[in-house]
Parts: sequence; C-alpha cells; structure tokens
Amino acid sequence: MIVKESINFERGLDPKQAVDIGIFPRIINYARKKMSEGDSSWSSPTGWMWEIQEDKDLDDRTKKSWLLFLVNHKEYLRSKELLDKLFLGFGIDTSGSMSEAQNFERGLDPKQAMNVGLEQKIANFLRERTSDSPAMWISYLLTEEDAELDHETRKQWIEFLIKKPEYNNSLDENDFYELKKWGIQWIPYVKLPSDEIQYEFKNGKYFLSFDGWQSFSDLFDTDTRNLSKDFVEAVLSGENVEEYFEYDSVNFGDITEMTWFLKRLLAKGKIPALDDLKEKFIERGGDPETANNLEELFDEIESNDEYEDLHDAIRFAWTDSQEMADQDEAFKDLKNAIKNHFDINDEEIKWVEKPNNYSHFYAPISLNGIEKLFGCLALYDSDYKIKYYPPQYSYNGDISAEIFNDSLLNRLDEI
Repeated sequence: MIVKESINFERGLDPKQAVDIGIFPRIINYARKKMSEGDSSWSSPTGWMWEIQEDKDLDDRTKKSWLLFLVNHKEYLRSKELLDKLFLGFGIDTSGSMSEAQNFERGLDPKQAMNVGLEQKIANFLRERTSDSPAMWISYLLTEEDAELDHETRKQWIEFLIKKPEYNNSLDENDFYELKKWGIQWIPYVKLPSDEIQYEFKNGKYFLSFDGWQSFSDLFDTDTRNLSKDFVEAVLSGENVEEYFEYDSVNFGDITEMTWFLKRLLAKGKIPALDDLKEKFIERGGDPETANNLEELFDEIESNDEYEDLHDAIRFAWTDSQEMADQDEAFKDLKNAIKNHFDINDEEIKWVEKPNNYSHFYAPISLNGIEKLFGCLALYDSDYKIKYYPPQYSYNGDISAEIFNDSLLNRLDEI
C-alpha cells in the first residue's frame, strides 16, 4: 500500500490527549456506522488502517490523527471489550474474533500495518465471491468484472498480490498477457515458468541460473528458418550431434596436400600421433630417414599401396577433425546467439556446484534479457525468440593440433 503524501505521520500528538478528545470512540462509532450501511470491510480491526486511508468521507486531518492513534495504540485492538462494542446490536459472537484482531502485531510501521489491512480486505472481498484458492486470486481480479470494484482498485490489489509468492505462483499464459495489457510489472517478484532457467534480483542486479546451454534450445525461432529444434538441442547438449556432421570425404584427394596445413598446426602445438604414424610406417619396412621428413613420408604413403591402411587413417582422421571442428564452431555460434539475444554477460559467467546436485551456470543478465525470457516462456510469443540464421552452406571450424592428434590416434588404434 502506498501512503499518500498528504497524510504525514508526524509525532506530535500526545496519546493521552488523543484519548481525552475521544479519538478511539469516534473510530469505533464510525466503524459501526459503516457496518450498519452494509460495509463489512470495517468489521475487521486489522483493516482499519486501510479503510481510514481510502475513505473519501474523512478529511486529511482526521485521517492523520486516527492513523497515528492506531499506530501508537495497537493494544486497544486486542481488547475483547472493543469487539463487543463494535458488534453490539449486530448479533455477532466475538469470542472467536480475537485471533483476527491479534494480527495487529507490535512493531509494524504504518505502511506495514496498512499492508496487513489491505491483504485482509482483499481476502475478505474475494472469499465472498470465489471459491478459488489464493493462488488464483490474481487471475480472478484480471478477468472477472465486479460492480463494487473499479478498475483502479483492481489494479492496485493485483500490484499488491503480485509481490507475494503465495499469490503469484500459478499464473498462466493468459494471466501474463493480461498483466502486460494492464501495464503491471511482475518482475522481479514472479519466477520464470521453467525448471531449467531461473533468475534472481540481488544488490540491484539481475542474475541468471541455468542447467546448461541446451536449456535454451526451445527459445530459437525455428518456424520460418532453415533450422530444426533437434539440431539446436543436439549441438548445445553434445548428444547425438555427430549425425549432423558426417562427411563422406574431405577436400584432399591427395594426402600430400595436407602437409602445408599440418605444418601450420605443428607451429601452434604438438601432434604426438605423428610419431605413432612414423613407427607404423617403419614397421612395414619404410625408410627411417623418409619417416623423419613429413613431406616425404606423406608422399611415400600416398604413392605406395603397401601403406593403404595408413593412407586411409590419415584421410579419415582429417575428416573426423573437420567434423569435430565444425561441431565446436556450431556450438560457439549458437551460444553467442543466446548470449547476445538475452544480454547475458559471458565474461562473469561461472559454474556453481551445489550439494543437492543442482549445479548450474550463473551469470549477470539485463532486465531486458529477463523480459525476453518471460516473453518466450510465459507469453509464448515468437517475437521474443532468438532469430538465428545458420551458415548457407556449412560451418567451417578451424582444426586444432589437439583435435587432429586425437583423431589420428583413434584411427591408428583401429589398424
């Protein structure tokens, strides 16, 4: 509840003086008058702070003195004598009403006290009109018209309820659509409708937690593009990705053409598998001096059918390496598309180990990124999805010395 600026809680009025001039009896009499007029919201003392604040018949001076009195004298609201006076002539048993009055706990500041009253007022109002659980009250207020409730009050109530998990944890697509239409902000109070992606608002910043990059597979727009969900999921998860990168051959019909590329790789890293290749070449009767010269070695293997198995091992190792390099390139490309679209700060991303086995990535994200995630996961609006265009022909990843080394070792082990 937002306290109007015109009502200032100035600490200048002596409580005893307030009693002397009859503030409390006036509040009781006013509440009884409202109840006799059919306004049941005044029947709960826990709601008086709200009722006084919103009452259009009370002037600001009266509101200020009454509210200040109630803030300083909550003990009066625990009194059964108060309830007896309040309900005198209404035929209501007050013996069971004390628990409700006792909700006015000591220590609440005026705004907290008003919120307690507002929550009770909303509860009283809605329980008379719907059997829905409290988790469905926001949906009810968004969709059900009520002659006793104007639009502004409905919006104010929703903005109050949306901040509490017990009321906002069952919102569906229609609810989010209505909230957006009404201009009601639900971030950062409502969780994302996802088991794999969540966020939190901490120290003035938003942070995203997610199981892995494959958690975003469904958030790519695949309806009008040459892109399949299965492909995206396979690349980001690393599972069954090989079927999308199976090449029958490579650009080299002659393995001697590879030596230039291998020398470039050797300049950046070691390839121990070439030593294994030399050993197998020598075992088959090859010249040790030829084995120590990369160009002569590949030329001999290419031209001599006795080394056909070594020839095939080299060719297929290069093909395997290109497939792996392209897979890595596709992964990086898709990951960058995710980071750029949702404005995820990859420089500060970290892997968080949790004792309950829920380990996850954790990274800063912008408010705009959170809004896009809600657009995808809550509103199911394709406009918020990632617009990604794969390469026209194929990915062209760079083969590293490490990748070629592993591929060649695997192929030589099969001989």
